[in-house]
Amino acid sequence: MKEYFTGFLLLEREGMNGKETSYRGIYRKEPEYPEQKTEEMDIWKRSAYARWDIKKYSAFIRDIDDATRLFTEYVGLGKQVDLLKVILADEEINIEKEKNQFIGYDVATFGCYSAIADRPVAWDANKINRVSDDKELIAWPLWKLEGRYFSPRLNESGLFQNWVDAELFMNVEQSLSRIFPEFYEKEFIDMNVFALFLIFSA
Repeated sequence: MKEYFTGFLLLEREGMNGKETSYRGIYRKEPEYPEQKTEEMDIWKRSAYARWDIKKYSAFIRDIDDATRLFTEYVGLGKQVDLLKVILADEEINIEKEKNQFIGYDVATFGCYSAIADRPVAWDANKINRVSDDKELIAWPLWKLEGRYFSPRLNESGLFQNWVDAELFMNVEQSLSRIFPEFYEKEFIDMNVFALFLIFSA
């Protein structure tokens, strides 16, 4: 049986901009390093030590027991956090074998930068009337087309329900990033499809 990378993430319920969001993927805030020495600082340090020591995977917690213990400790401090199981999905995952709730496929880097999280902004059909740069004028119709195709395929968690859609979106984004490199972060070249499962939420 093929082995897939598996890791765990503790993420706050709000998005990277600090606001509530329907997107429940991996591009969200982690519990931040506290400014003062408190119990939360001790938990944060344990979280850092619990991560993979391989640089590529260092955003992820290695062990489910460590991840569960850290989740419980953060909840005890009143934090609203999700504990996710993340599986690299080079091919479609048999989600029926997983005991945890499947919430969707994200397209992201191992550093947890998601191509899905900010796509609704690029898919804003009204914005095309506000751009003046020649490159943007060329790119916006393609983003609008991308949005019309992929937006209806996102589920209530802002993720793809089907692996085929996620893989196609990844390929389209990688192609667009090569055509219009000035509009994309270089990390888009190293995108992967990840299957996400919600273990606990508080």
